[in-house]
Amino acid sequence: MKRYVSWITLGGLVASLLFCVSVLPEERFGTISKAHAQEKEENTPCSVATLKGAYGFFRTGTTPFGPLVGVGISTFDGHGSSTGRQTIRRNGVTTSDLFATPAGPGIYKVDPDCAARFLMPDGSLMGHAVIVDGGKEIFFMSLSDANTIYGVMKKINKEKEDSSCSVATLNGTYGFFRTGTTPFGPLVGIAISTFDGNGSSTWRQTIRRNGVTISDLFTTPAVPVIYEVDPDCAARFLNPDGSVFGHAVVVDGGKELFAMNLSDANTIYGVMKKIDKD
Repeated sequence: MKRYVSWITLGGLVASLLFCVSVLPEERFGTISKAHAQEKEENTPCSVATLKGAYGFFRTGTTPFGPLVGVGISTFDGHGSSTGRQTIRRNGVTTSDLFATPAGPGIYKVDPDCAARFLMPDGSLMGHAVIVDGGKEIFFMSLSDANTIYGVMKKINKEKEDSSCSVATLNGTYGFFRTGTTPFGPLVGIAISTFDGNGSSTWRQTIRRNGVTISDLFTTPAVPVIYEVDPDCAARFLNPDGSVFGHAVVVDGGKELFAMNLSDANTIYGVMKKIDKD
């Protein structure tokens, strides 16, 4: 009788083990498969196809003619060809306009380790870059003679390639920094801007110019600013009288902006980021 019970117990144990084996592998293999897929995705090499779509960018640095800042849009076709257009301020003078200067063609090459080269149409090398975040962002630098310039590109919309922008794309509160040079010395600032989604915004900021505070985030009243956004996500900032004082590019689906100042003799750029992305 004891032996009979023992066999029943053993049979139950075996059945339990078989049952567990029949159920658990699916979950375990599913977890392993997901981990393998993630590892495979992380280890996928880069190619020219990694860069495809429109990217907004800023760049800043020095040239033999003085400090330089720029914001613009580059579009990559996924096959090694690109176009780009930008507003450039060099030593306080606008030398190219995002809204008026035609886009120029370019060539790009990408190595499997995500190092990249930017070339002129004649094949001459003009820049080096590194692709990060699965192709959503690029760190780049210029190799033009005597320039010391770097920049950051971000995909204009990480989720939908064909989506367009409007004033409604900017809606909510953004924090930002800006930095550069003025005729009165170097300038830095941090600020908060609130956009209403209809073309009106308010800005308040702390500004230090040549070591002196000339505006205070906590005590200086907010100023009104008008904004316009084109379907390609290029944007303008205007004073209440309608005069344009800044250009920008909206990136990451409206969560971030690369901006620059167009005030006389200033060479200033900045980055705005949504305070609450949700």
